[in-house]
Amino acid sequence: MGLLFFYLLIAGYELERLRADGIRLARFAALVLPVVLPAGLYMLSPLAPLAEGTEFLSIAGKASELVFPFANYLLPLDIATASAVVAFLVLCFAKRCCRVTCGGVVTLTLTALLFSRRRGVQGHLPPRYALRHHAGIPAVRRIPADRPAEARRTRRRRRVRHAVQRPHVAVVLFAWHGHRQDLADLRATIAQVEPGASVLAVSVTPDEAPEYWRHAPLSRKLSTGFQLDQHLSALLVIERRAYWPFLFDNPSQQPVETLPHYQRLAEQANGIAGHNALVAPRQVDLCGYHYVLLLDAAGEPDLARFAADRLALVARSGIAALFRIRPGSCAS
Repeated sequence: MGLLFFYLLIAGYELERLRADGIRLARFAALVLPVVLPAGLYMLSPLAPLAEGTEFLSIAGKASELVFPFANYLLPLDIATASAVVAFLVLCFAKRCCRVTCGGVVTLTLTALLFSRRRGVQGHLPPRYALRHHAGIPAVRRIPADRPAEARRTRRRRRVRHAVQRPHVAVVLFAWHGHRQDLADLRATIAQVEPGASVLAVSVTPDEAPEYWRHAPLSRKLSTGFQLDQHLSALLVIERRAYWPFLFDNPSQQPVETLPHYQRLAEQANGIAGHNALVAPRQVDLCGYHYVLLLDAAGEPDLARFAADRLALVARSGIAALFRIRPGSCAS
């Protein structure tokens, strides 16, 4: 998708230059290497034959993705930010102090068409691409020095734009500062996992513990409710050399091959389950696994007795708890 967007940007700019300067063979010759070389490398990669697998989102699903460019950690701030951005652009158009280049129109139009039509397994064209300023979003034009009044208005608009951005950035910094403690706690929790072990990750979901998630640290979820900590269990692979069944090994996305034994474990896991599934009989098959890592463990009020017939608590923290799977707990 990055390569595709690179081509869209080039197409928009070059069409604009073509309109201004006419056809120049030197420009087309200069484009051959930056266009052909990345495309050739992609076609030689193991991902190229896998590009046929395509799945389509519904219109509602695509519309829901339009909120993500503004999604942060505080919903009121996100709503205010989105409103301010839209109002700012409308005001700029109304005051005729914006311009959209011909190349920008081409790039944005092609981006919108691709976003509305397809979403591939190997990636999709997310709406954040269409919001990049270098893709042709209206920009405040430069004001000559002999027009001080207009220059002052431009500076005021710039200050307004910065005022909108700074609270958003401050919230991100606060959330990421808190994320450091989550990482430290998780590392301490998984410290006893030996290399070569297989670890199944489950999570306390918002449906299972709404009160916990209502007051959870900012670093653990977006304002849309999207959980942000489920990928943290990948540290089992990186730091403990253990197997984690949710490796990024989709053939159409990553050139990673999973061995048959571990592929069976991954298919057996079939996604990060809610932790209550471990209590119900025969809902989660633990065969082949040595440990269970429970994410957002603070949402479970009784960790010591949680699924005690199948699991034994080894370590715990606010972000996670590690359980050893008891012998004979395979599919009970």
